[in-house]
Amino acid sequence: MRLSARRSLAVLAGVLLVFVLVGLAVYGSSIQRLRELELTRVKERVGKQVEHFEELGDIARGQVRAISETMAVRSLITAPDRRERARLESDLLAVMRAFPVIQQLRLIRRDDEGTEFVRVDRGDYNEPPRIVADSELQSKGHRDYYRDALLLEPGEVMLSPIELNHEHGGIEIPHRPVLRATIPIADETGRAAAFVVANLDLRMDLRRLQLNSGGGMALFMVDLRGQFLSHPDRNREFGGDGDSGFEVTNEFPQWHDWMRQPGGVEQLLSDEEDGVIGVVALPIVVAGNHRANELAYLVARVPDTLLRGMERSLVMIALVLGAVVALGLVVMVVAMWRELIRPLDTIMGGVAAYAGNGVLKLPVSPRSEFAPLSRAIERMTASIDEQTSALHDEIDERRRAQDALANIVAVLPDALLVVDAHDRVSFANKQVCALLELDVAEVIGDEPPIRHAIGQVTEARFERGGKVIQLETRAVAMTWMGEPGKLLVVRDVTELRELSTQLRQSQKMQAVGQLASGIAHDFNNLLAVVTMSADLLKGGNHIPDEEGRQLLEDLTEATRRARGVTAQLLAFSHKSALSRVRLNLSEVVSDLMKMLTRLLGADISIQESFTTNSPPILADAVQIEQVVLNLALNARDAMPNGGQLVVEVRDVVFLQAFDDGNFTAPAGNYAMLMVADSGQGMDRAARDRIFEPFYTTKTSGHGTGMGLANVYAIVQQAGGVISVESELGHGTTFKIYFPQVERDEAGENQPVPALLEAKGPARVLVVEDEKAIRRLVRIALENAGYTVTDAGNGDEALKLIEADAAAFDLVITDMKMPVLGGAALRDSVRRIQPDMRFIYMSGYFGESWGEATGTTNSASPFLSKPFSTRVLVQTVHAALS
Repeated sequence: MRLSARRSLAVLAGVLLVFVLVGLAVYGSSIQRLRELELTRVKERVGKQVEHFEELGDIARGQVRAISETMAVRSLITAPDRRERARLESDLLAVMRAFPVIQQLRLIRRDDEGTEFVRVDRGDYNEPPRIVADSELQSKGHRDYYRDALLLEPGEVMLSPIELNHEHGGIEIPHRPVLRATIPIADETGRAAAFVVANLDLRMDLRRLQLNSGGGMALFMVDLRGQFLSHPDRNREFGGDGDSGFEVTNEFPQWHDWMRQPGGVEQLLSDEEDGVIGVVALPIVVAGNHRANELAYLVARVPDTLLRGMERSLVMIALVLGAVVALGLVVMVVAMWRELIRPLDTIMGGVAAYAGNGVLKLPVSPRSEFAPLSRAIERMTASIDEQTSALHDEIDERRRAQDALANIVAVLPDALLVVDAHDRVSFANKQVCALLELDVAEVIGDEPPIRHAIGQVTEARFERGGKVIQLETRAVAMTWMGEPGKLLVVRDVTELRELSTQLRQSQKMQAVGQLASGIAHDFNNLLAVVTMSADLLKGGNHIPDEEGRQLLEDLTEATRRARGVTAQLLAFSHKSALSRVRLNLSEVVSDLMKMLTRLLGADISIQESFTTNSPPILADAVQIEQVVLNLALNARDAMPNGGQLVVEVRDVVFLQAFDDGNFTAPAGNYAMLMVADSGQGMDRAARDRIFEPFYTTKTSGHGTGMGLANVYAIVQQAGGVISVESELGHGTTFKIYFPQVERDEAGENQPVPALLEAKGPARVLVVEDEKAIRRLVRIALENAGYTVTDAGNGDEALKLIEADAAAFDLVITDMKMPVLGGAALRDSVRRIQPDMRFIYMSGYFGESWGEATGTTNSASPFLSKPFSTRVLVQTVHAALS
């Protein structure tokens, strides 16, 4: 061996020796730190188990609180009734089905015996809950949790420490560890009259706890008395309550010292058998109303082998570093011998770089031992070059033929597919791929992606780029590669089909024009009333008081009808803001009759008939009025020379589903609204189309075609049905059936409050970008006695509040404003003055309360424009009260 080689080997051995000595020193000082780090990870792992049991405590507390607030519990406490008890039992069954971990739900009377009044329980997780018979109900007055519950305040939830469940005065067999939650139910005097108690069965959770053991780590659950509720050795569980008699101090002598340390312990201990062990003990604590509820302890014991689990990783790192150092030294040695392998490297590099063109020339000395090998490689590359040249000539010829065929197929306007005898695609041109948005690789070799039949024309629809296209396919038989095949010719006929829709589109535009003309006609009539009435009410016109009041009523009615035209469009498109409440249909319609008399004129007599004391319906009063107005106006137009209009409301009962060919209705109680006229009537063709949008029998410019379509939409939204009977020359009768609902005794027949005046020096900030509305709101509130400041947008209002946060008691703000909207203003003000009260305004009919205010908290009032002065003042008064 040469000297240089021996020197290299000596250096390599010395470096390896130093590396081993340093690794041993680092290893010895790192073991203790590894133990501490591993014990911290064990504590985090135990902490996750503690969080799981604390979450179970939160579940138990939430369920008993929810049950205590149900009407069934309240009603059963104040006035015991069998129906209320059955209702409560049904609710408890539903809760237990939703939460399999709940083993018992009980209602216990507060008496000397602590008697169970209602109980629902289950035997095991997979068993359905059952209602316990009265004969099986038990007394719990002797239990500690019952005596502790007597000290609870109303609404306070108590979580008892985890313990074994007791039944009939003794511990239940087989043993069942439970977590118990208790809440008192107060009677009218505020004294606890009963308790809701929930038991959570923890057996499955404790089994999962033991499944998380392993790898040498043992997990335990210890109750507050020092008995194991869960132990890797099942024979050591339950201590004096079971058969083992085994206490926690038998396993951990330091237990009582650990109990005195808040937050648990994390220690490394010496053990005679295992050497060093790690112990983590954490309490399971759930916060209560006035104190924390300590339920049990989770303990983990970790042997030293697990604590030193990273020792192997440390050794592996050392080995890897050693290997790297050794590899570096080997590279140094190889460099010394490079002269021996350089010729071979030259040959291998030349071969690797050879691209297959020409003859490879290797710069190897003729005196080298590798010279014969290099000459043989050069002769082989010369032969390869000749064969490659001939192959390229053949490929070029075939490519020219293929390009010619591709050019022929490319100029064809249709897409082509060739299907072989095995019903697999053998060829597809680019038009097919463009039409179906598929790669050629996805089409070739697969079944045809489009339906076809030999000798027939088939059509198909595909979605491409979000647009649906229509394809027409023709299939003909052919021979392909010497075997039977099929040629599919596919053509995009989408444009052809779209041409057929252009005529329908032009017809639709005519209908839209008719709608716009009708709306313009209605609004021009209403604007004429508003303009002329306003001119007459201006100064300089001497108008008697009675005529002045009539002009004001005409102005109010014109604005009401203008809003009705808008409501027709919104209701038809289902975009109007609904306020469905219980209302008496007879009262709503009868209140409208005075306006109908003025609206229809003296040449039309009105015959009315209304029931009294009828059950209510669930609907929007404004929309019901809109239905009556639309039907009445249609009736007026059908009686140009006068006639009679009949408006009737009466109760109807369908004992079974009704279907007379005109309309269908399920069985039930209904309030029927009938509007009949003695006008011209309709033929069958018109009667079948009257509810279509834009359809009208009136002349151009005298109808929107939306009236009856709007009526139909409103009735559908209210859950009702509508029928029409009409013949030419015999008038028309509309019958609308609204489902009746149960009465709301607490909410019906409430008196309508009078216009209120301000109570006290209330200060109101009005924020509205529309100057006229801002001025009218300010005048109305000042007339009611309030001190009012106004701002044109949210930014101005925010500056006023930032200048003096206590200057205002209430903010009335529009939601849609430039610079700073109502929702953003509310959020900014709440950061300055959290208790500031708000009233929101919006003129967008389609907005719900949450959409307009940007919140789900409906504590603040909401005014939908337009609103009256009375509604404004009443809303402000209610907000400040």
